[in-house]
Amino acid sequence: AWRDSKIEFWRSVSGIDMSALLPLAKATACEKPQHRAVPEDGLFAPPTELFSLDLHTVKDSDLKRFRAELKFDIPAGRRLDGFASWFDCEFGEAGWLLSTAPSQPLTHWRQTAFYFQ
Repeated sequence: AWRDSKIEFWRSVSGIDMSALLPLAKATACEKPQHRAVPEDGLFAPPTELFSLDLHTVKDSDLKRFRAELKFDIPAGRRLDGFASWFDCEFGEAGWLLSTAPSQPLTHWRQTAFYFQ
């Protein structure tokens, strides 16, 4: 819905037909990750941890590449537009968790959406 709204906006910009820009809007809407609030009801599957780091021991080489397997079902009548990411940070002995998940109160970090073209 968010992606579509950014593209469809060009059909009528303050009443002016700017649809000639639709191909450009479609090409660039997915060009870069989008820093935005992702609604929790827009997620198809429960969160999956893809990557975990211990900030006390992490090395540059640990950040260069990682692999994770994903498996989920797309509900009938729904469309997969991309993936959303966020982070959780545990503050060890303080017993405190900072979460930027869609299910948590919004922070300035929000989430990151990676849209398909």
